[in-house]
Amino acid sequence: NSELERFAYILSHDLKEPLRSINAISELIKIELEGQQNSSLDQLLTQLTSHNIRMQSLVQGVLDYSKVDSNLQNQTIDLDEIVQSIIADLQVLIVEKNVQFNLGNLNSIQGDASQIRQLFQNLISNAIKFNDSNDTLIEVGSTKINDRLVYYIKDNGIGVPDEFKESIFNMFKRVHRYQDFPGQGLGLSICKKIIDRHNGKIWIENNENGGATFSFTLA
Repeated sequence: NSELERFAYILSHDLKEPLRSINAISELIKIELEGQQNSSLDQLLTQLTSHNIRMQSLVQGVLDYSKVDSNLQNQTIDLDEIVQSIIADLQVLIVEKNVQFNLGNLNSIQGDASQIRQLFQNLISNAIKFNDSNDTLIEVGSTKINDRLVYYIKDNGIGVPDEFKESIFNMFKRVHRYQDFPGQGLGLSICKKIIDRHNGKIWIENNENGGATFSFTLA
């Protein structure tokens, strides 16, 4: 696994430069053709740019996945503060999707602050993204199950089919078409890897009234 992760890091890092070059060449071609009437060529260049952006996103996702294995920092993390900062960062999307939050008290834990922030950001972003409701409602909180603290992020979105509840955490696993919900299928696999590194577990349950709840423990 460590060799595979090292390979993923090198591969994704080395792919960035040729992708930037492809994008630069595409832009130069557009400049050269400016003013010429060639709708079919314009369409091909638009598709090329779109595919290049998608590939760059995929490469960055692989790079992010490989970075999870860097040395863990043991820090005191204020989870309430992290969630508030994530909501502030996503404010444009929150307004656009008319998102309402119900926030419980999460308190503080010991762990790697940057990875825990990425964990919550991925899950909150997904709760917004995979939601076709006119009024998106997201609940972030914690509860005790068998004397163990369990964190959860609950939404009123589209949910996850039962047959994908396990495989959805695998790398590149997508339940929906890219055209419907853009993404690279790496966000949840990164979440699982972060939780594994913090000696926790993550699982998903569909809600009775629609949507899903992602629950997880952290050491």
